[in-house]
Amino acid sequence: MIYIIDPSAHVPLQYVDTGTNATRLAALKALLRSFTKGHIVNYFISPQDLAAKFSTDLVKAVNMFEGGDNPSGLKNSIEKAIADCTQFV
Repeated sequence: MIYIIDPSAHVPLQYVDTGTNATRLAALKALLRSFTKGHIVNYFISPQDLAAKFSTDLVKAVNMFEGGDNPSGLKNSIEKAIADCTQFV
């Protein structure tokens, strides 16, 4: 499950990245938005919105996993996503 802050969300200036960090963050967000198969990608505008979306999506993910929707494929997708994102750490 991937959550990206919505561009319309209010973010205090002290938490806004600039320069190289902003460039790296934009690249990471672009990569995360490209994950469509085997991932839940969603946007949030507040901590409360994130909590609500996470709880709803967690139920969906558990149901998908327990339903036998190719668990090994899901595992492989998660491992690939983690590997792809390590360049940003």
